[in-house]
Amino acid sequence: MTQVPREENDEADALANLAKSVAGPYLKCLGKPESLEVMKDIYEGDCGNHTGGRALLSKILRTGYFWPTMRKDAMLYSQRCDTCQRHNNILHQPAEPLYPIVSSWPFMKWGMDIVGKLPKAPGGKVFMLAVIPRKKLPHNWEYFGIRIFQNI
Repeated sequence: MTQVPREENDEADALANLAKSVAGPYLKCLGKPESLEVMKDIYEGDCGNHTGGRALLSKILRTGYFWPTMRKDAMLYSQRCDTCQRHNNILHQPAEPLYPIVSSWPFMKWGMDIVGKLPKAPGGKVFMLAVIPRKKLPHNWEYFGIRIFQNI
């Protein structure tokens, strides 16, 4: 057994560089129809467990396939899965409690409405712009509105 200096040992140098390489083995490049078939097989196939987009992407890479838009395609495919949408958890409550915003000064908020078409007024006007300070109004809007406009 003889020791070969590092500079002269091309085979060991190539093996060391290959082990450090990020690229790894060559991947098979697919087109759009083939990529959809591969995603369907991996996501819904015999061993498919309907995982999310990142897991689908890593499984596709581990299987040995590649295409330029695979990250976006994997995310969209997992988001559009009908089975996953049907069995996913549904959020029924807001993220945090809701608090009303109260105005600190009167006349800070205004309510505006255009009323019309009314009988012709002097000047030929048939519409009216109603502006009132916004405050708590009664819930029976119909009665409230009718009562106000009957007196006009």
